Amino acid sequence: MPSLVINELPAELHAKLTQEAARQQCSVEQQVIQLLEQCLTKPVKPIGVKRPKELPEPVELSVKMDSDWIYNAIQEGRK
Repeated sequence: MPSLVINELPAELHAKLTQEAARQQCSVEQQVIQLLEQCLTKPVKPIGVKRPKELPEPVELSVKMDSDWIYNAIQEGRK
């Protein structure tokens, strides 16, 4: 089984892990594995990105932007 070494773990964090492991009646290693499993099985939510509750209505464009229109715009130097 692979192992993991964490260098320079802050003492305060180690103390919290030790306390939580004691509360859960398990080793610090088992507690870390449990916490990692919990964190890595949750869906990832981007940090600092807020999704709107509702999406705005689509905008009607006056120009049909198909691949030809985009290609021509690039050829004309538009970005």
